[in-house]
Amino acid sequence: MPRWQSPDLEARAARPLLWLALGAAALFPAADPAAAQTASGNDGFVVEHAALRTVGGTYVVDARIDFAFSEDNLEAMRNGVALTVIVDIEVRRERGRWWDETLVARELRYRIETNVLTDRYRIRNLHDGSARNHRSLEEVVEALGRLESVPVIARERLSADARYAARIRARLDIEALPSPLRPIAYLSPAWRLNSGWFEWRVE
Repeated sequence: MPRWQSPDLEARAARPLLWLALGAAALFPAADPAAAQTASGNDGFVVEHAALRTVGGTYVVDARIDFAFSEDNLEAMRNGVALTVIVDIEVRRERGRWWDETLVARELRYRIETNVLTDRYRIRNLHDGSARNHRSLEEVVEALGRLESVPVIARERLSADARYAARIRARLDIEALPSPLRPIAYLSPAWRLNSGWFEWRVE
């Protein structure tokens, strides 16, 4: 059976990346984080579209997210390091001058795993344990960016005489990285990927 990455394999794969990052930090101690952000080009997560619709008695969300991983992220995955992506979904009741009431705050977690022996990739849903295999990182990014019919909240919880808003964001979970990579990831814009909130009114 193919060997998907284990913590030991992750640590071995992360070691050369750690030394490379530490070497770069030693050579360029005065590097400007803002300049690094600019140099990374279009790397980042962007929510392009999101909407709620009803299926039976439940509101579900459909979304399109552009997961533009940095070259550092892609190189880590090619070397067997797993990346965990989090998609946050919230529905809030608007209360004018008062703080909005959060009715639901759902966190979807997806882990991108690599089989370095076969050069294949797997997206694992950490909520239900389901997994999908893919032949390339391009397929991974495409599949990860399509959210369809994700249950969010029962329709009966939304009153006709109240106003509601929903929002969604995508982010890279640095805490889920192998421990040798975390200090570098916290300091590098190439790893601090967060789309920010995409908000819309629930009709």
